Amino acid sequence: MKAMSHDATDLSDYAAHGSESAFRRIVERQGAMVHGVAWRVTGDRALAVDVTQAVFVHLARKAGSVSA
Repeated sequence: MKAMSHDATDLSDYAAHGSESAFRRIVERQGAMVHGVAWRVTGDRALAVDVTQAVFVHLARKAGSVSA
């Protein structure tokens, strides 16, 4: 549960202040998991990298409207 709490705090900080370091921490904590799921779903490592990037781009754009 701690990571989720940190993620919520960091996402809030990113949304409110544009903190790149806060967003980077989210990616560092959750990136491997997102990539792993994308790889299992697509079966393609290169596509999984693209999906992972798209997930975090979308999160960055929607950060202010995401409830954690």
